[in-house]
Amino acid sequence: MNAARRPNILFVLADQLRAISVPVYGRGGARMPNLERMAAEGVVFTQALSTCPLCTPYRAMLLTGRHPQTTGHVVNFVQTRHDEISVADAFNRAGYRTGWVGKWHLGVGHFPVPHLQGPEYIPQGRDRLGFEYFRAYNYRTEYFNGWVGLDDWNAERWEGYETDGLLKYAFEFLDRSDTRPFCLFVSPHQPHQSDRRPTVPEAYYARAPEDAWLPPNVAERDRPRARAMLRDYHAMAAAVDDMLGALLRRLEASSRGRDTLVVFTSDHGATGGGHGYDPWCKKQPYEEAIRVPLVARWTGRLRAGGACDALVTPVDLFPTLCGLAGAPAPRSVEGLDLSRAWRGEPGGPSQDAVLTMDFSAHPDFAVAEDD
Repeated sequence: MNAARRPNILFVLADQLRAISVPVYGRGGARMPNLERMAAEGVVFTQALSTCPLCTPYRAMLLTGRHPQTTGHVVNFVQTRHDEISVADAFNRAGYRTGWVGKWHLGVGHFPVPHLQGPEYIPQGRDRLGFEYFRAYNYRTEYFNGWVGLDDWNAERWEGYETDGLLKYAFEFLDRSDTRPFCLFVSPHQPHQSDRRPTVPEAYYARAPEDAWLPPNVAERDRPRARAMLRDYHAMAAAVDDMLGALLRRLEASSRGRDTLVVFTSDHGATGGGHGYDPWCKKQPYEEAIRVPLVARWTGRLRAGGACDALVTPVDLFPTLCGLAGAPAPRSVEGLDLSRAWRGEPGGPSQDAVLTMDFSAHPDFAVAEDD
């Protein structure tokens, strides 16, 4: 595929959004009309799995196509080795311009000094794994008027709620005059738990049911706490959906909607109070934590309203994006190019089992329990 015909790529990565809470997967409590529209115009993947359900391990798998045992990302806040070949490196080499906006979580931590107020700075160069445009923070749950790093050792605040504020940077990237195709990742932190209140603008609670459906594995004693968590969770998911809608409209207004492969997924889920765990807990390899939404739209190339039952894991996304774009994937990747399955074509690689990982014995995965 020559560069002129290669698709643009917009990859939207939510945080901690489980498939069971998304309407296109059945009993979802979050109202997400933009994702439902995208699913009607694209393909829904029924067996997308977060094989190590924690932020940093997933993100490392996504960007390197390699398992945590290979890269060392078995816990959060692990610095990525500079010699890793990233998806940005592959697409830069294929003639794309590349960008990352939002949560990164492939750095080592944040400034502990209160008067600095902003997030840690992720320096230009290999700490950014090859992304040309980079407006990101490592880890913050400051969802209103938070910070992103710039290219000059400074940071600036976004305005308002994160899913609105980050759009400034996504639009800045999308609106640049450049003849090259683009590959942009947009990564809001929602619906991840925040220790700050309010968690989300009040208006979003109208799209989050107070009596969310709970599966039988949520014990009766845990149900009030689980429903309180899910109210915040589903309201934040609605905010992510509005962000997705704004991005889709921007593409369509610039006549690039048909030429852009749009992918929506999440790095992992949450138990929602199931199995006796805290409702926000992930980490454990239960269905609620490892099964994530994955929807892809590429008008005229992926079957509208289709479903794909192929097992898809984080390490498969890098080589699959390369396969769909006609860009060579580096030999370092450990995942499969599932582009034929995404297009509904027979004969491509497949898998009937995948490697899932549970590193919960490590202190970073410790679960606090009452006596």
